Amino acid sequence: MGNQLAQAEQQLKALGFVVTTEEVDSDKPKGEVLEQSPEGNASVAGAPR
Repeated sequence: MGNQLAQAEQQLKALGFVVTTEEVDSDKPKGEVLEQSPEGNASVAGAPR
C-alpha cells in the first residue's frame, strides 16, 4: 500500500497476477493504493514464485 496504482499494477502483472481496481473517495492523493487483497507477503495458491 502507499504505492501509485500504475506502479503496483505493472509489478503485479509482470508476476502473472490479474489486477482489478476500484476507485473510492479518500483524502489520499489520487492513484495511491489504499488497500490490497490478499495482504502483502501472503501466500497465494498457484501464484508465481
